[in-house]
Amino acid sequence: DVIAEDYIGDLHTGLKGLSDKAQFQVTTLIIPGVHDAAVLAYAQQLARARQDFVFIADPPIGLKAYQTRAWVDASGSFTAGTRLDSDHVAVFSPWVKASNVKGNKMFMPPSIFVAAQLCKNDQTYNVWDAPAGYARGVLEGVDDIEYYPSTDDRNVLYTNSVINPIIYVKDKGFVIFGNKTCRRAKYPNTPECTCSLNVVRLVNHVKFLIENIAMGLVFEINDSHTWDNFKLQVEPILRAIKQARGLYDYQVIMDETTVTDEMIDALCMPGIIKLKPSRTAEVIELSFELYPASVSFNVDGERLD
Repeated sequence: DVIAEDYIGDLHTGLKGLSDKAQFQVTTLIIPGVHDAAVLAYAQQLARARQDFVFIADPPIGLKAYQTRAWVDASGSFTAGTRLDSDHVAVFSPWVKASNVKGNKMFMPPSIFVAAQLCKNDQTYNVWDAPAGYARGVLEGVDDIEYYPSTDDRNVLYTNSVINPIIYVKDKGFVIFGNKTCRRAKYPNTPECTCSLNVVRLVNHVKFLIENIAMGLVFEINDSHTWDNFKLQVEPILRAIKQARGLYDYQVIMDETTVTDEMIDALCMPGIIKLKPSRTAEVIELSFELYPASVSFNVDGERLD
């Protein structure tokens, strides 16, 4: 008899109990199989407010591709629902079949297996590596899925929407084949960084590390010594992430340009962290050219006349 209000809770229980960032560190939030509009709305609101975790939302069981898209958009027969449109929310579909603790096979919400895959990815690889594809997206313990998304289904779910499909690949198994958040791309051909799940998880990770450094400097003297101390602690972290291919580049600014006399008088020490997050390759285009046997190529593959 659990109702929406129980999931939302109060200041000490449910989702509201997670509102205090200082008390609870959260990286991933799932509410398996719950798709009540009020619960989804509050979870999305919480994710937007905290800006430090990803909420994996589950669509209702039994939906086809076009219905799942309507559910995410809160359109058609789902107009009474909640539109999911945050870069801190992600959706995966369809539901998967696996064995429960009693050994009985049953359909389960995809968020359970996605969350497990994220944990495995973080332990084996890096938070900025996309948990998708043959290298990091093969789900363990999955026996089947509700339906096998066709190319058209995948276009409905992923190419033209924000839903990450789970597909079957021969000799690989059941694979997450998407890396999107629910943020709608303003320019679909060149989507913003936070339309990618791995980028959002990278930023969340960096925020956590740097905010801990900043908290250690609260109530220190607001002068160039403290500014330099901040940069000396932050830059090695970002340098290591860049070396591990998580960032293309970065810049840390905390000096007289950010900490003005007015800011000092206001007891503030602002800084700017500029990041160029690494992006994934989702489309690989190849062209094949045929030449007669008389043609020779140099070591770079260029034709020699």
